[in-house]
Amino acid sequence: MRFARALAVMVVLAGVAAWVLLRDEPPAPVVTAPVRPAQLPIPSAVDAGTVTVEAAPPPPEAVTFQDGFCAGAGGEGLTVRYTLERLLAVELRRQADGGLATSSLGRLMWDAVKRRSAFDALEKARAETSLAPGSPYAQVTLALAARGGGQVDEQLAALRRARALAPDEPALGWAIAELTRDAPDLDEAISGLGVYLAHDPAPAMSRLRARLEVQRDLQRDDRRLTHDGVTLLWPPSTLTDAQAEALARDVDRALDDAAALTGTTRRSRLTVVVYPGRSELLAVSCARSWTAALFDGSLRLVANGSPDGVDRGQVLHETLHAQLSPVVPNAPKWFHEGVAQSFGKQRVPKQKWALMVRTRTWVPFSSLDGTFQAFEADGDADLAYSQAYAMVEFMRAQGGDGSVATAVQAFLAGADTSTALARACRRTEVTGADLLDYLGKRLAEAP
Repeated sequence: MRFARALAVMVVLAGVAAWVLLRDEPPAPVVTAPVRPAQLPIPSAVDAGTVTVEAAPPPPEAVTFQDGFCAGAGGEGLTVRYTLERLLAVELRRQADGGLATSSLGRLMWDAVKRRSAFDALEKARAETSLAPGSPYAQVTLALAARGGGQVDEQLAALRRARALAPDEPALGWAIAELTRDAPDLDEAISGLGVYLAHDPAPAMSRLRARLEVQRDLQRDDRRLTHDGVTLLWPPSTLTDAQAEALARDVDRALDDAAALTGTTRRSRLTVVVYPGRSELLAVSCARSWTAALFDGSLRLVANGSPDGVDRGQVLHETLHAQLSPVVPNAPKWFHEGVAQSFGKQRVPKQKWALMVRTRTWVPFSSLDGTFQAFEADGDADLAYSQAYAMVEFMRAQGGDGSVATAVQAFLAGADTSTALARACRRTEVTGADLLDYLGKRLAEAP
């Protein structure tokens, strides 16, 4: 069965390759880097006559299948040329002499353009939309207001109504795809990306679409159940019904526990996909070849034939990422990985900790503000991950149950590693020597 499934993956990939070559369009990655919207020059006055929109850059050269499904080393971000804010600004300029800018809807539209992610005027937007139900721009304004107010369902509903009114608008295609690319059903996201690509054949977008198509095809015959917002998909050969129900409950409880640990609001939805082998996981992600589980917007696991059906430690680890990553995406990687290791109660790296204590060696805290790419390039990733685990355990030992939540708030406020660590430990300063002293005592107390 494993061989047959792997063969199916190869057939799917070969089919996608042929389709891409025939259409002269590229394949796609699950994006882990932040989306970087194209910037508009924003005038200070609410005056549609002053709105200027940068000329669109020429489209990039077409990408071929030789580019693969993933970007090169270092990952890939998305540059979005057609945004909802740009759509509103262009319409305000187009109707500069038609009275839109001075209308109540026009003023609200311009407020959305200026304030961007901080735009939160939901009641006003609802009122304006009720007065102009046939205007896609009113629906877009409502969607942006719902986004600012954290109302994802209302945001998506408004975007769908707007797209029904303007089906070929690339900004709407991308906006809907962004909201639905981690849903159990992927046709809407794939369709939205197709609309966007018709106007901007960007390689990264095309690769994203192709990956979603592979994922959709692999999951086509999967079984499904939903438990308290957790939707689990699995091939019948990987889990029994009892194992699937237990896994959905485990993820549900883990989300509650992760929210309590981090002091965050529990996410309302999560898609969990179980694959029969690592080949399927790698076919839908840009993960490294040794990856056995990951969270990239969806929680992806590999069946292992155990009584639980999957590795329970990996379930806890990735569920923590699913809860924490959307809340503090800019927190340093050591914090995300350290908290996930601690939450998952992963095996303590005693040998690495003992080496740190014996040689009085640690990674300077200032070097941990960011990713682990430099450490991975230099072969010191094990030390960085081990120290991340140690720092979170030290934090919890010193600061108690609320220490992780305190660190989350510090990072949200823009604190660096040293500052967040000190606050979480209830100290004015934490040094590398303090960390080593803690590790020495802990190792001495270990069985």
